[in-house]
Amino acid sequence: MTFVPAVVYSMFWVRDEPSRLPGDDLAAQEMIKVRTAERVADCRAAMESRITPGRFPLGAELTVLDLYVSVVSRWTPHRKRFHEVAPRMGELMRRVDALPELTAFWAERFPLVGRYGS
Repeated sequence: MTFVPAVVYSMFWVRDEPSRLPGDDLAAQEMIKVRTAERVADCRAAMESRITPGRFPLGAELTVLDLYVSVVSRWTPHRKRFHEVAPRMGELMRRVDALPELTAFWAERFPLVGRYGS
């Protein structure tokens, strides 16, 4: 639970406002976007390498971690890259996406269709 907010989520603080670090330097801002996307991909691959999934990443039962990873996986660089570097985790995220009790939540807050690919 600490890896995602400490290592992954922190990259989005930079990605969302790349001018926070280099100021008005547009080339540096673009480099920050590229490098943070690669770092997020590296983190996803690291998560993938450390799980022995069951139905969900930590086993048979849904956990808060599953929900958290599913939400974060919807942010840039989105799901396509997630599936490339962490295909087993990507499959698990599809299971979380498909839970009937979350359908309305995903549609309202974090839709995938037309925005991110699944």
